[in-house]
Amino acid sequence: ESALESLPPYTINWRDTTRELYMFHIVLFMMRKIEQFYQETKSSYLSYYHENGCKIAAKNCEEKLVAFVERIDIHRSFEAETKIWLATMKMVGESALQGKDSPVDWLFVYRFTWWKLTDQPSAQKEEVARLDGLLAKKELLPKKKDTLLAARAHFDIMQGHTEQAFERLGQLAHPHAKDFFLYLNTFANDGQWDQMLIWLR
Repeated sequence: ESALESLPPYTINWRDTTRELYMFHIVLFMMRKIEQFYQETKSSYLSYYHENGCKIAAKNCEEKLVAFVERIDIHRSFEAETKIWLATMKMVGESALQGKDSPVDWLFVYRFTWWKLTDQPSAQKEEVARLDGLLAKKELLPKKKDTLLAARAHFDIMQGHTEQAFERLGQLAHPHAKDFFLYLNTFANDGQWDQMLIWLR
């Protein structure tokens, strides 16, 4: 909370799109600090309490990020700050696509933000090519491969290729219900009941 209160005043004279991207980075910074604390304390005898606290704090950050992204015109911000947004999404991808143990659901952050960038086909195409390249590598650890498959399937969903998405998700070694909650929640909130029924079958 202190970062969200103390850092924004520095942007008072910045243009809106730069300020919006800066706010996005503040929340990412908070998530990374939570993850850092988790990594540094998970071998402690108090690790159970630290882990629970980190998960609660991370969930709170995720909710703040969702509320913030929903509030801004992300496409206008992307068009004005394209290079920085691309670098930002690459950074988010580096955290999300490793399949590492973390209290932060980086894959959710990655998929949610990319879904909001539906009007950026060039950036999507570049990211899809990157994912395909990573998936083509041999001897991927199962958890990392699952993460990459879920990320790649997300772009199929964004582009309306639901069957291809199901085919990729069917390759998951260890599917988790949370991999699908994003879609169920989005379709429910948008009143896309036909799509929701497809996912519930």
